[in-house]
Amino acid sequence: MRRPRLYATCFSLLAVAMWVLPAYAAAGGSTATSAPFLSISLHQVQAPSWRLGLTITGTTKAESHTKSSVPDANGAVGPDRVVEFINGDFKAFDKRTGKLIRAMSSQEFWDAAIDSKYGPNPDNKDPRLQYDAQAKRWYATAQRPASAGANFVLARSNGADPLKGWKGAGIEAYADRPAGGLIDFDRLGYNTDGLFMTINQISVKDGRTGIDGVAMYAFKKSDFLQDVPMLTMIRRERITDARDIVPVIDHDGLAHVGTFFGLSASRPSTPNDLFARIDLTGDLAKWTLDLAFTAVGGKPGQLLAQTRYPPNTLSQPGGETVFALGKQPSAVHLINGEFWEVHTISHPDDVKRSAFRWWRIRASDNAVLGQGVLSDPSLNMIMPSMAIDAKGHIVVVGTGLSDKTPLGVYALSGRVAGDSVTFDPAFQLVKAGAADSKSGGRWGDYTTTAADPDTPGTFWTFAAYPQANGDWATLIAQIIVTDAKK
Repeated sequence: MRRPRLYATCFSLLAVAMWVLPAYAAAGGSTATSAPFLSISLHQVQAPSWRLGLTITGTTKAESHTKSSVPDANGAVGPDRVVEFINGDFKAFDKRTGKLIRAMSSQEFWDAAIDSKYGPNPDNKDPRLQYDAQAKRWYATAQRPASAGANFVLARSNGADPLKGWKGAGIEAYADRPAGGLIDFDRLGYNTDGLFMTINQISVKDGRTGIDGVAMYAFKKSDFLQDVPMLTMIRRERITDARDIVPVIDHDGLAHVGTFFGLSASRPSTPNDLFARIDLTGDLAKWTLDLAFTAVGGKPGQLLAQTRYPPNTLSQPGGETVFALGKQPSAVHLINGEFWEVHTISHPDDVKRSAFRWWRIRASDNAVLGQGVLSDPSLNMIMPSMAIDAKGHIVVVGTGLSDKTPLGVYALSGRVAGDSVTFDPAFQLVKAGAADSKSGGRWGDYTTTAADPDTPGTFWTFAAYPQANGDWATLIAQIIVTDAKK
């Protein structure tokens, strides 16, 4: 495996303390005030490495049901199954052998799960799939094509086996849809009490599209998990206080408030962004909830220095270009009382290159416990995903490319030990691409990585790579931290 250098910026101590949210203070969170900016050290760090376990070829563009220009590589892992859910296709594999157990089109999946009034679903986009180990349920969502109107679909499994049936509903994305109103890029999260979604609301005026804001949805979980799902829902539309809002995935199973993270809506003179944290607070029993906004990383200003957008396009060896995706967090995880996320930035030393920045934020008071840059000296890194387990093992996966190296899948592992976070000294290759992508500039649009709910130190990643003809194929890879704590 190739082992280029990796640079990581880590905080050795707590760097910043922010404002306490009333919801967390009421739940026993401690209060804090702003603390002075301490120090950042730039250095190479050592950490546990990893090895590949099972590798599974998921789906190729040629065999996919919709022949989508991008697969939107996505999936999840449960007690016995690894499931890939991409644009057009749903596949379940045996977790121990990698054997394909069931394959169906996304249309077949959604037609069996939701009310027939929403009709056929031949081309649902941006699928999201998650396994909730606390509830022993799987959750899935996707947006329906523009021709079907501005709505999306949400479903949950009947139990821990994703092949034993699903139930769900179609949901209108607008309370009052304007003429030409569209939606795009749904996200999914959950906690003890709710399922949470966000989606961009888009208008078309004079032939031009623009984002009106973000819609946020909160579904009462106990009602949705009934034998006949009930949709007890709170909807907040056209939110403009923050952009690229992502619902938190709560692995702790302790939080009783729905939390989201986004980027600040205002654009300062330099293209840096501040995190905005959004909590749903209120009467959980009656499911009457309000939004509470607060900033993360806003004090001191140096914290987000060099967190700039990556270049818009990146070159492949044959001259084709791809968009640098992953500027917004792919997911935000809450585990051991801390939020974790990763996103794409421009490289601190070269704005023409792209790299990753990771964050570790304490849930009780928004204190930034750590952040850093993960980069490669010869590759542009895009479309990151991150997963953490309760024992403190971390895996970060992304797509790497350059004008000499085709798109490929790369990974590194890390370890949390008290206040410190360490990562491997290098990204390592998971799967090499064979040619330039011929997807017309788009690639992805994302990768997904999940911790195995039963085996500490074992992770599963879902990604894509170009075949020799330039078409995409998806990969499901088991990544095992070699000295994992059991």
